[in-house]
Amino acid sequence: MRRDLMGTNGIDDLGFGAFWWNTEVLPAITGLDMKKKDELFRKTMRARPADWTSHEDADEIFANINVGLGPKDFEKMSTPMLLCLSFSDHGMHTQGSSRCWRNSTNLKERWPYTHRTRKWDSYYSDEVHEMTLKFMDHYLKGKDNGWEKTPPVRLEVRSAKDVIHEVRYEQAFPLPDTQYIKLFPTTAGMLKEGSSGGDTGGKTYSGSGGSLRFTYTFAEPTETTGYFKTVLEAEARDGSPDMCVFVNVFKLDKKGENVPFYGSVGSRIDGVTRGIMRASFRALDPERSTEYNPEISFKKQPFKCGEKMLLEIDLCATSCFFDQGESLVLSVASKEVISSQPYVKSTHGNCGSHVIHMGKSYLQVPKIVKKR
Repeated sequence: MRRDLMGTNGIDDLGFGAFWWNTEVLPAITGLDMKKKDELFRKTMRARPADWTSHEDADEIFANINVGLGPKDFEKMSTPMLLCLSFSDHGMHTQGSSRCWRNSTNLKERWPYTHRTRKWDSYYSDEVHEMTLKFMDHYLKGKDNGWEKTPPVRLEVRSAKDVIHEVRYEQAFPLPDTQYIKLFPTTAGMLKEGSSGGDTGGKTYSGSGGSLRFTYTFAEPTETTGYFKTVLEAEARDGSPDMCVFVNVFKLDKKGENVPFYGSVGSRIDGVTRGIMRASFRALDPERSTEYNPEISFKKQPFKCGEKMLLEIDLCATSCFFDQGESLVLSVASKEVISSQPYVKSTHGNCGSHVIHMGKSYLQVPKIVKKR
C-alpha cells in the first residue's frame, strides 16, 4: 500500500488515497473495534494523506497495516497462484503485482497473465474467464482438466495502444534471454548506448514544472520486455528543499509522432513505462532491491542544495516492441507528465532549479536478444 500508492518512492498520493483510505480501508482493517478505529483514525488524520510518507507516525502506521509484503513473508506461501500482471495499471496495481511475482520464487505452482489493455476489459474477457475457471476447477474442485500443462508465463507484447505485436508463452519473467543495456543521456538531448562518450556536463530544468527529454532511435527491430530503471546523478539548486523526480519512457513512430498506450483508470495516452522518486527517500533497501529493480528503504536521507546525489529509480514492468527507425524518449520532470486521475502525486519541496548530470546517469533497458 505504501510502496505502490500512498507513498511510492517517498512521493505521497493526494488524490485516490485520501477518500479510499477513510471510506474503505479504515473500516476494513479495524472492523467493529471502535477504540482501535479511533486510534488509527487520529494517527492518520494527524499525518494526513498529503504527507503520510514523511510524517513521524508513518513507519508505525504502515507497520501495523501492511501484512505479507516482505520477501521473507512470501517464502511461507504454498497456495497456487494465478496472478494478473497488468502492464497498463501504472500508478496502482502494476508495481504491487510485479513485486508479488518477484517475491514468490519459491512457489512452484504460479502463473502470471500479462496484458496492456484496459484492466477491466481484460478481466472480463472470454480468455481470462476460461483461464480462471480452469484454474479454480483444478485446485478447488480437483478436476483433472490439464491445467498443470498450462505454460508458465502468458506474455503480451504491444507496439501501440491497439496493436498487439505478439502473444506468446515463456518459461520465466523476467525473460532468461534479457540483456540489460544502458543508454546514457547527453547534453545534446540524445541517448547513447554503451557509455556517455565523455559527456560530463549537466542539463538544468525548473523545479516548478520543468522537464528534460532524451531520445534514442533503434537501428534494428527490438523488443523491450521486463523492468526498466533509471539512474540519475541529480542536484537541487536555488533553494529547492527537496527534489521530486518524475520519469517517463515514451515511444515515437518513424515520423517522430508519439505512440500512446493504455494506462490506469481508462487512460488512452499513457507511455511505455514510468517511475517516480523523492530525493530525500533515495536510500535503497538491499534486501528488496535487485540489479534491475531497486526498492527504497523509506529511511530519510537529507541532502543540501548543490550536493550531487545518485537516484536509482525503478520503472513499471512493461513489454513494448520498437521497429527499426522508431524511437524511445526518456523524460525527466519535476511534475507528472501524464495525468492518471484520480492519482495525484505530491511535488512538495520542489522549487528553484534541478540539474541532471551526464556521465553517471543512464536508462537501463531490458532488451530481448534471442531471435524469435
